Amino acid sequence: MKKKNKARKRISRAAPTRPAQAVSDQYLDRGQDLLAQFQHLPPDSSPEVLAQRKQQLDAALTTLLQGIALGDMEQAQADHQRGKLSDQQKQRRIDTALDEFNQAVIPTPPEPEESRSFIWGANGEFIYLG
Repeated sequence: MKKKNKARKRISRAAPTRPAQAVSDQYLDRGQDLLAQFQHLPPDSSPEVLAQRKQQLDAALTTLLQGIALGDMEQAQADHQRGKLSDQQKQRRIDTALDEFNQAVIPTPPEPEESRSFIWGANGEFIYLG
């Protein structure tokens, strides 16, 4: 009978809830994952492999830079809520962070066209490859 009473007195503990992850943290985690996938290239890699790896690296760096910019925005809003920033200061910091977010996008070059039968020389001369 005592065991039943003890069981009733126990407080059931719910699993601890994990706080929602900030958007900036999601970007930073994704950028780190992309960088982790980036591997060392052997010196005899083809130009296609090099171009693909460059795009992967650009995507990782872009994602990290955007995560940092989003973190700045989140920090500005948190500082404003604590009364550390005026509305004008908050807006200025958010505008700056948005500019950084948009500038972080590294333009990717267009896909290579069909192989050309010519190249441009070092002095700007046209060289026909046949």
